Amino acid sequence: MTHSYNKALKLFLKMMNDGTEMFCISCILPFFCFKSDIKVLLPRIKGKEIEPNIYSNCCRAVHPLCAPSVHNFRAMEEIYANVGHGKSVDSKASQNQRGPRSSERTVHGAVALCLGLFCVLLLAALIGLGLHYHNSVRSSAEDFSIIKANLTERLQASYNKLSSMSEERDLLNANLTEITKELNRLQTLSNWKRSCPAGWNAFRCSCYLLSTESGSWTRAREDCRNREAALVVIDSVEEQKFLSELYTKQSWIGLTDSETEGTWKWIDGTPLTLTYWDQGQPDNGGGHSKLGEEDCVHFQAGNKTENNWNDLSCRTSMQWICERKD
Repeated sequence: MTHSYNKALKLFLKMMNDGTEMFCISCILPFFCFKSDIKVLLPRIKGKEIEPNIYSNCCRAVHPLCAPSVHNFRAMEEIYANVGHGKSVDSKASQNQRGPRSSERTVHGAVALCLGLFCVLLLAALIGLGLHYHNSVRSSAEDFSIIKANLTERLQASYNKLSSMSEERDLLNANLTEITKELNRLQTLSNWKRSCPAGWNAFRCSCYLLSTESGSWTRAREDCRNREAALVVIDSVEEQKFLSELYTKQSWIGLTDSETEGTWKWIDGTPLTLTYWDQGQPDNGGGHSKLGEEDCVHFQAGNKTENNWNDLSCRTSMQWICERKD
């Protein structure tokens, strides 16, 4: 179909160029019903100066079925004119439609550009704030560390000073206590020197009496109690020296292990701390059955001050030393 159509079109154009007018244009044009064909044919038909009646006569002679008139040709010219006018109208309408769309696209692009710039600025501001916060936190941490170190150093210095002051306070309290004791002792000694009964010897805070009779350790204890005193308790080196020099005879003192063998206690219940035993003592009789248990202590006459104690059977008879305290 397309091949025949193209062939007929070429034949028609050739006949027009050669001046052949034997065919009726009005009869041939209906076969070319597309706008593109009309746009090609009409300018060429219009270029031929042919009278309309010639087309009519030609058409009647050649093709009896065709009864064209001059109006057919003019109608085709109007169609051609309308096609051109429609194109210009469509072009203008297209331009008119493109105009608002182009403006809208421009506005939209500007808005998008502004939003993009705003986002960039916002991101930059956030980054700046983050860096500033990081630097502030780091600076604050360093300042806090410095302040903490300074406070720790000052606290340690204050603690050391307080410890030193506490030690000085304790030392002063100890000295004060010792001074108070010594003062009390001196006052008591002064009072005792004035108030010791006749025959008693004063030393520091105590009065001492050497008995004139002899007896067992138990008898000596009872006699001292009757005198409102007790067998002597030696609790200092000065007291040991004083008694050893004053009383040179064998005499009972208030030390015994009668409750538990080997555990020596003073008569007032205090444990033994200072000792002045003779060499090899105490020996609890040295294993001699005749001597029996040696559970009581006495001064040995003639021995040195620092080693004149000896254990002996409590039944042995000798003098004793009584001590009276305030």
